[in-house]
Amino acid sequence: MIRSAIISCAVLLSVCSRAAAQTDTYSSDSDTIAYRYTPIESDTPFAVEKQRKGFFHRLGDYIMRPADDVTQTGFSIFGGPSYSSETSLKLGVVALFAYRTRRDDSLSQPSDVSLSASASITGFYRVAAIGNTFFQAGRHRLIYDAEVMSQPTDFWGLGYEAAMYNPKSRYTAKRYGVSLRYRYELLRHTYIGVYADFIHTSAVGVHDAAAGYLGDARRRFNSAGIGAALSYDSRDYTINAYRGIYMSVEYIVRPQAVSNVASTLWQVTATVDWYRALWRDCIMAVDLYGEFHSDSTPWLLRARLGDDSRMRGYYRGRFNGNNMLSAQLELRQRIWNRLGCVAWVGAGNVFSDNDRFSWRKTLPNYGIGLRWEFKRRSNLRVDWGMGRKSNSFVLSINEAF
Repeated sequence: MIRSAIISCAVLLSVCSRAAAQTDTYSSDSDTIAYRYTPIESDTPFAVEKQRKGFFHRLGDYIMRPADDVTQTGFSIFGGPSYSSETSLKLGVVALFAYRTRRDDSLSQPSDVSLSASASITGFYRVAAIGNTFFQAGRHRLIYDAEVMSQPTDFWGLGYEAAMYNPKSRYTAKRYGVSLRYRYELLRHTYIGVYADFIHTSAVGVHDAAAGYLGDARRRFNSAGIGAALSYDSRDYTINAYRGIYMSVEYIVRPQAVSNVASTLWQVTATVDWYRALWRDCIMAVDLYGEFHSDSTPWLLRARLGDDSRMRGYYRGRFNGNNMLSAQLELRQRIWNRLGCVAWVGAGNVFSDNDRFSWRKTLPNYGIGLRWEFKRRSNLRVDWGMGRKSNSFVLSINEAF
């Protein structure tokens, strides 16, 4: 009885399965193939439904997926909070736009422009644009930057001794300016060019102690400059080089006729950068920099140590003078996928004719940072820089040099 029931159930299941199945036939000139399948309805409990990923899962996929190719163009934008000793807590937005002057050129590196805007709880604000435009596969280059800034600034006085030992005071620095550099490739990797700029800078709201440090020094300057440059550039990619050498010497004159300064001024800037791969996904970058001003250069136009490229972590302007020398060595290591890190060491010295160069006054600099490659060869960077009596965060786009 039981055996008969089992056989009957098996026959019934077989019949039901054959009744539910669909048969398709494939025919060719020499063969006929018949295959059978049983479709699963989308509303049955056995259907496989695509799972929707949550927001944080999708965000993680975006952060970790491989970056777009460097040869592609497009627009990227990021924002968030950051902190530095100059500005305290601030909110900023940074954006990068990559483009080509010729649509049929897909091999050479694209032109780029980076835009930034930031403001802090102390009253600081800054809007800036920096760009590189390449024409005819890089034989002609236009490099430009523009800035509008207002910053409540700590001030210790002029010179090394004042910066080290004076009580700090305060004023608000106002600055706006624009500069243009044109380069023409005369020989392979060798460029000649011209330079032009306009700068307005002033110190307002000067506190009593700061007024005493300055004496009768003027506090507002307008200056226009013209100049010439000679450079050698074999870098594979200007904003994040993996290999190559960059050397540049720039001479600028600021005529008294187009400036409200006491005499005609001059300025010489020299840069040497070197990039080399050490091991897998590790780049060593070396930067040497010198800035030299004429003796009569006003205090607001002199060299100021510390920014988001060199001597990171120092309060910008605390150490100031007619001349500045700096050097830094940085190791850049990819950790995994888009994530990377850096570590650097460096030193700098600011001096004037009445405050001569001295090895004793050389300032150390070192730090670490994280990198996230939002577009191949273009990084969002966060650096923590440290030095003598100073340290701060830096949030920016692309490498420091």
